[in-house]
Amino acid sequence: MPTGDVAEEVQPVLEIIPLQLLAYEVTIARGQDPDAPRALAKVTETR
Repeated sequence: MPTGDVAEEVQPVLEIIPLQLLAYEVTIARGQDPDAPRALAKVTETR
């Protein structure tokens, strides 16, 4: 993906944002809630 003349340190940020937006759109298209992943728990269980 072309990002133009940007510093090498900034390049990863410019590359990851479109992928995050894609993941969000796929989640919505599948009818799922992006704010409530099925494997996410509010409590960490310890043994």
